[in-house]
Amino acid sequence: MPPSIRRLGLLISLVFPCFSPAGAENVLPQPLTLQAALARADLPAPELALAASEQAAAEAVRQEAGSRVRLRLDLEGRLRLGEPLGAGYSRNDSAATLVARRRLTDFGRTRAALDAGDAEARAAALRYRWARWQRRLDILDAYLDVLLADRKFRIADERMAILFVRLDARRDRHRLGQVSDVDLLELESRYQQARVARMQAEAGQRLSRARLAELLGVPGELPAELSPVPTLDRTRFEVPPLDRLEEEVLARHPGLQGLVAELEAAERRVAEAAAGNRPDLFFEAGAGDYARGFGSRNRWHAGLVLSVPLATGGRRDAALARARAERDEVRARLEILRRQLRLELRRLVEEIGIQLARREAADVRLEYRDLYLERSRALYELEVETDLGDAMVELNDALREQEEADQALLRARAQLDAMLDRPPLAEVLE
Repeated sequence: MPPSIRRLGLLISLVFPCFSPAGAENVLPQPLTLQAALARADLPAPELALAASEQAAAEAVRQEAGSRVRLRLDLEGRLRLGEPLGAGYSRNDSAATLVARRRLTDFGRTRAALDAGDAEARAAALRYRWARWQRRLDILDAYLDVLLADRKFRIADERMAILFVRLDARRDRHRLGQVSDVDLLELESRYQQARVARMQAEAGQRLSRARLAELLGVPGELPAELSPVPTLDRTRFEVPPLDRLEEEVLARHPGLQGLVAELEAAERRVAEAAAGNRPDLFFEAGAGDYARGFGSRNRWHAGLVLSVPLATGGRRDAALARARAERDEVRARLEILRRQLRLELRRLVEEIGIQLARREAADVRLEYRDLYLERSRALYELEVETDLGDAMVELNDALREQEEADQALLRARAQLDAMLDRPPLAEVLE
């Protein structure tokens, strides 16, 4: 597949969630591509379920606030016997009444609660959006870790193989008395260290794949083969001036904007608590059937009821103090997050600059190692003693250095894209 088509597929998968047929989400394509991995970010996951539960809770709070001004209908029944004061009345004092009541106004409390519910729903939606970005970042990070683990294993495997060949030859010379015990054990020690390093690298392959499989929702299916990421165009990593970038991040970061909405909700909760001693005005209508009749009892009634609290026992002051404390807590968390984002943004900008320079250095080293390997191969073909094996290992290590720089650039740019609430890496990999 041409690189341009592959990059286009990656961009589409980042912008639009991938919808798979039933059962397809449990099967990973082989080889697994970055676009296929990122397309699974919106599949059911505990992180998204947690954020979705917060959305549902916020909506429930809003519905509860709205129920305060809706019609309430109660059916009340009473079975009771008693001795009447007057003669001629039955001892049966049972009754059945139907009462309809609706709050007409509570002079601002419900309005403040509804506004708070709206703000909390927006905050929960923004937290869910940030959770989706975090899922994408985690999958990208795990995918790149697998690629790097594979490169490290190839280097460790080559190094151990070279040392094994040398050790085998030295053992032959040792049996002929041409090599001392010290020289043999020196190489044996190096081989054993390389063997342990290879085992560690192989374990790193399995662990990184297990992490990726967990994030992709298929813990029992470790991806066997991963496609490399497209070659990066370093000219696309230029970032705008820091002050302008900071302004954009503080205005668009989903997590930060979620806290802004949460602060708005807390402010409305304070207003709701402050209105706690205001009266309630209800419309009430009802009808009843009574076993014992009195002239003061109504078969039906309708009217307005005004309830004015004269003493609340300090409940209003306590609720107001609690609402203010919660508002101050949110305000403090908001300022802390702004500070963290400014520092994180500066770190990312510096990281991008450093990794661009590191990539240039890796390119030069790779070019040098490639030429060095060609020279070593030519000498080997002429049957001149050479370090061909070491040259191959060094070439792979130079490739590892290049890949690490590319991966650091991808991670930094993806984090920056998430902070700006835009499709990650779309500008870089298009």
